[in-house]
Amino acid sequence: LLTRLWEEGARLHAVGCLTRCIVDEITTGGSADSCRASGKDQ
Repeated sequence: LLTRLWEEGARLHAVGCLTRCIVDEITTGGSADSCRASGKDQ
């Protein structure tokens, strides 16, 4: 649902680290593994 909203022009705003990883995954086309690799989940 968030991906569809973003594709339709919604702006996603993340507050916590988990939410930030989800938003990053949606907006940059990355994966959850990229959050772990970059240390964003710590």
